[in-house]
This record gives sequence, structure tokens and C-alpha cells, in this order.
Amino acid sequence: MVDLFGEPLIEEKEEVVDEPEIVEIANQAQASSANEDEHAPAANRKLVGHDELIQQLDTAYQEGRFPHALLLTGPKGIGKATLAYRIARYLLAQESEREEGLKTSQSSSVFRAVLTGAHPDLFIAQPGFDDKKGIQKRSLDADTIRKIAPFMRLRSSRSNGWRVVIVDEAHTMTTQAQNGILKILEEPPKNAVLIIVSTTLGSLLPTIKSRVQHFPMTALNKQDMEHCITSQFDDVYETMHGDDVDILTYLAEGSPGQVLELLRSDGLKLFLNVTELLNQYPNFSAEDIRSFSYDLMRNNKNNVSNFTLFSSYLLWILKVLLLEKSCQNETAFPILLARNNFVKHLLSEDVQAEQIISIYDDISALLLKTERQYLDKENALIQTMQKLKTVGS
Repeated sequence: MVDLFGEPLIEEKEEVVDEPEIVEIANQAQASSANEDEHAPAANRKLVGHDELIQQLDTAYQEGRFPHALLLTGPKGIGKATLAYRIARYLLAQESEREEGLKTSQSSSVFRAVLTGAHPDLFIAQPGFDDKKGIQKRSLDADTIRKIAPFMRLRSSRSNGWRVVIVDEAHTMTTQAQNGILKILEEPPKNAVLIIVSTTLGSLLPTIKSRVQHFPMTALNKQDMEHCITSQFDDVYETMHGDDVDILTYLAEGSPGQVLELLRSDGLKLFLNVTELLNQYPNFSAEDIRSFSYDLMRNNKNNVSNFTLFSSYLLWILKVLLLEKSCQNETAFPILLARNNFVKHLLSEDVQAEQIISIYDDISALLLKTERQYLDKENALIQTMQKLKTVGS
């Protein structure tokens, strides 16, 4: 069987589900996604950037032409899910609870209900949790998507109210799951809104993209990122020093979510330690390398290997230096790196771009092999520093 656009559809048996059971399913899905972390999408009211998009959606609502299906796309951590929850709260709120810019009062009943997963008119579809493996599943399956249509056909809990569904991590949907979304989009229920959140656009079927209103979201600029750090992470900002904000802004590449990950994992501290070690070029001491390698043996606060972070930071620095060398780097170089001895050497006329590419490939292979084969990390660090010392010599 094919749809109107000639795309194959997977036939599925129609499930008959009682209304109370559907509401219970929705509540369970919402409760599992609720997170009281103030930076979590369901709790965060401080959406930095994207002002033009918010104004566009606000105007569409006020003029009675709000889309029945929205697709929010963009890099990870830039606020797509945060905006999706803001839209959901606004649609589900009483008129007295609504504020300018699609906001709702944090003390309102709708804000609390959405945060705790207790709102009967909101359904969250996202990759589930694998109890056996103790990890989140990698894909959003058809079983979860199949619950959306009957939920959206239910009457709202209040007269002429909305039913809202957020499909988060939509880029992980299986083909069957995407076909399930297509069925919903072909005959969208009245007073129901489907918000699809995806990191990538290419992972979605063309027929899905043709049936939704697409709102691409871009990474934040430097000014917005600095505002985000100083306003959303004010408790941490008070403890920052010198170039910390500049470095965080650069490392996060326009993603507030990445800033959060860096702060939670002590990633900024580790990055500064990496640059401090590189600043000793060309006199990398054995004692400093040994001391640094001790830190790499441990996991950080997020239980992520410090060695993994070190590898990503070092390779990122080499990549940025290559772009700078090739005059293709459009972002202002962080002041801290610009005055680093190793950085200044690689940007000098003594080093060619081809040499940076070669050392990048060598170190990348070494660090990857060390992690995959559980080799000695201290020895890998010593070899890495020796390779760096020979660049341009």
C-alpha cells in the first residue's frame, strides 16, 4: 500500500483502546519524561535566542493560523525541546495563565502539570528506557508512535481545549514509526497539535517533511551564548574567572545544552588543564604528564571518561587550528588559546596545514586505539605529547 505521494506505508492493525487506558498511557509517558532539573526542557522558561521564531509562532496563534503539525530542527542542545514544551504549555493554558512570547507563569497550574507529567492533554513520545540494559533505547519505535493517534482523537479535558503531542528525538524513529506519523498527518484531528523535534532533517521521510510546517533553529551567536551563560547559569558564572566565558562560548559552538554538559562534567576545568599542558610546549615535563595522566584515569561527574574528553578536546583544538591556518575559521579565536605557546607554534610559518592534518590523523588513531583496546592511558598520553613536540621541527 502507498500513500498519496507514492511512498510505501506499512499496514498496521487498528488498535481499539478504551479512553481511560489511553489517558493512563499518556500520563505514564509524561511522568517518565518529567524532570525537575531547572535546565530540563519541561522546566526551563529561559529560552535564549530564537526571538524571531517565537514572535512568528505567537503571531500565527493570535491570528488563528497556528499549524497543526510543527517540525523543529537544529543542532543538539540549542533549545528545540525547550521551545516545544513552551508551545505545549501555552496551548494548554487558560487565557489568564498566558504571557507574551508564548510563555506561561511558572506558578500556574499548567506549568506544574506539564513538569510533573500530570497533564491529561499532553503526550510525550520519545525513545523508551531499556530496563534489562539499564540505558535509554537508541530508537523511537512504532509501538510508542501507535499510541499517538487514539490520544489525539480524545476530547480535551476542557471545553474547546487543545490536545498536544511532542515527538522528541524524532531523528531516531524507525521506518515503521515514521509511517505511523504519516497516518496521523494525513488526517490531523481537530484542536490537536503535533510537535516533532529532530536534530537532523535528512533522517525523516520526505512525505513527513511535506506535511508539516518546518521551523529550522540555528546555533546561538556569541552574544546570545554569553547572555545564556550569565543568565541561566548565574550560580556557576559567579565562580568563573578570566577567559572562562569566552572558552565556554567557543567550546559549546552555540549550544546552551553543551554548556550544561561541560559544566556538569567539569569539562571546562579539564579543557583548561589541557591548554595549560599544551602551553608548556616544547618542554613537556615527564612529571606534569604523569600528573595529568592520573586525572585521565578517572570518570567525571557525569560518569564520562576524562580520557574520552581529553581526546575530543585535543582533536578539536587541532581541527580549529587547521581551519585557522586555512583561513576558514569564521569564529573569533578564544583569547586563552591565541596566547598559548603550542597554538602560536602551529599557527606560525614553520608549520604547514598538511603537517597539522598528518598529526591529527596519527593522534586520532592512537587515542581511539587506546580506548577501544583498553591500552595504557599514561603511555598513550606520553606518545601523544611526543608527537605534538615534533610538529614543524
